[in-house]
Amino acid sequence: MSKPKKAYESCLAKVPIFKNLSAEEQSEIVDLIKVLKVKKGEFIYSAGDSKNALYVVHEGKVKVSRVNKEGNEQVIRVLSSGEFMGERSLFSNEEANDYATSVEDCHLCVISAAALKEHMLKHPNTMFSVMKELSGRLEKAEALIEETNLLPVDERIATSLINLSGKDDIVVLPYSKGDWSSLLGMKQETLSRKLRYFKEKGYLRLKGQRTIYILNRPYFEKLSNQ
Repeated sequence: MSKPKKAYESCLAKVPIFKNLSAEEQSEIVDLIKVLKVKKGEFIYSAGDSKNALYVVHEGKVKVSRVNKEGNEQVIRVLSSGEFMGERSLFSNEEANDYATSVEDCHLCVISAAALKEHMLKHPNTMFSVMKELSGRLEKAEALIEETNLLPVDERIATSLINLSGKDDIVVLPYSKGDWSSLLGMKQETLSRKLRYFKEKGYLRLKGQRTIYILNRPYFEKLSNQ
């Protein structure tokens, strides 16, 4: 926590819940920030820990996951620069029921839940921004649940490829294939088998562990109903 907080003001500009606040409100929040540096593979918090802060990813990527009784990990989401976690601490004192792990070296902006709640009482705009963002996140979570429970495996992979590629035909996975398969609700062996099938059909080309070239975009768009 050695870097000056001023260097992390861009945290606010990147985060939807803060970027539209007034200069005065942003300045107050900057004063609440503590900077946390985390090495790749380290836990930021674990299930059972007391959640008492909002964590904003400034640099790097963070994986949020849960582990069932059999020890199997289910990746819930992967956060990149500007995204946040720990929002439940603003509304509840419950212990964490998930794990946050750095996928690569990270710089996080940490804001005390108690201090942020006090700020929101004085500045309702911040509270409304938080609620709006959480509403959007809930919609995305519901869509993900629908995809993983209702869509066939091929359609899940196709939808993910189109979403990850944007307007390009190149996908550079921001996480491991193991985490990708977990996000898609399937075993890694299933994902690997399907990717080999798509490769053999000439629909895509694989390079290394994380780069995928889409060679037949219309096929995947049709498969994903896009």
